[in-house]
Amino acid sequence: MKNVLNRLIENKRTFLVLYLILCTIVTYQAFNPSSPNDPAAKYHYVDYNNYVIFKQASVHLVNDQDLYVYYQHEHDDLYKYTPTFAAFFGFFAALPDTIGLFTWNFLNVFLLIVGVYLLPKLSLKEKGILLLLVTVELVTSIQNEQSNGLMVGLLLCAFGLLEKRNYKWATFLIVFSVYIKLFSIVGFILFLFYPKKLKLAAYSGLWFLLLFMIPLLFISMDQYAFLWKSYGNLLAHDHSNSLGFSLMGILNSWFGLDPSKLGLVSVGGLLLVLPFLKIKSYNDQSFRMLALAFVLIWTVIFNHKAESPTFIIAMVGIVLWFMLSKKGAFSIGVLIFAFVFTSLSSTDLFPPFVRENFIKPYAIKAVGGVLVWAFIFVEMMRHKSTLEDTLSNK
Repeated sequence: MKNVLNRLIENKRTFLVLYLILCTIVTYQAFNPSSPNDPAAKYHYVDYNNYVIFKQASVHLVNDQDLYVYYQHEHDDLYKYTPTFAAFFGFFAALPDTIGLFTWNFLNVFLLIVGVYLLPKLSLKEKGILLLLVTVELVTSIQNEQSNGLMVGLLLCAFGLLEKRNYKWATFLIVFSVYIKLFSIVGFILFLFYPKKLKLAAYSGLWFLLLFMIPLLFISMDQYAFLWKSYGNLLAHDHSNSLGFSLMGILNSWFGLDPSKLGLVSVGGLLLVLPFLKIKSYNDQSFRMLALAFVLIWTVIFNHKAESPTFIIAMVGIVLWFMLSKKGAFSIGVLIFAFVFTSLSSTDLFPPFVRENFIKPYAIKAVGGVLVWAFIFVEMMRHKSTLEDTLSNK
């Protein structure tokens, strides 16, 4: 039995089939909700509201409409992505909703699978276990039709390609991720590890320009300038009262602190950069992979608007840290804690009373990520490069 399980975990097709099944179930549930709309509500929204936001943004783009106003009669909430992403989503908008939603969800899980298998150093078994441990978070993300699986998949794929010195496509993936969610710009810090930085910069600049120009296939330059101005205005005035599942949420709910969001992010940015000053450690592949986990978790815990579906990104970082760490009671205990209170805390395994009065108000979902991020920080700062590391990674 153990050998059968090992073969399943080590087989890439296992996860392709598993995630196909999960995408099918999630898509079916979206079109067959368990609870009907409130008949007294002014507007009735479908259960795949986020997908509709993305889809309608592509429609608004080609119709020369403002992407960044509230189309309350179409969907709930605002569109908060770039015009380039709206143009990209035109592919899904052209499909019937059932096929489009399934394809969108599968793109998110497929890129994650590809990204995990592009990671160096880990065995097939370790990669399979990683995928198993993040499955709950991945399902949470696609149940909300979010782009977070795609985001972490793009960053993992980019890292794997950087390790292979495939700079052309690695830079494309990171630049494309920035045009989806701006926070992924921190992924560029990984470029410090690799030679030919001018080449990396040139490719990045080229991709930024090409992806920037894509909406101009559908709209005029004047309209495009208007959209970027509207987008900037949206971001400037998007002051949510929610602190989300983040370090800021923990500081506020646990200790009554209310630090400046800009100030906390600035401190977080300084802490993010510090381990990268250990240039002599760049030759150690384990150090580089720890840095990847460090960056993934950072993008979530320092995001004051982090929601439950965002944590697929942090959970990949947490499990990656575990795979790279020395296995023992401590690392296993931290992993179990993170899995229970990060992944399972938002599921029905936790009673609604506990979720609403403990997990959410005290940002418990973020605690595991904050702890692991701190452990990685200390480990990277204490890292010492050896001649063996240098020779083994040449």
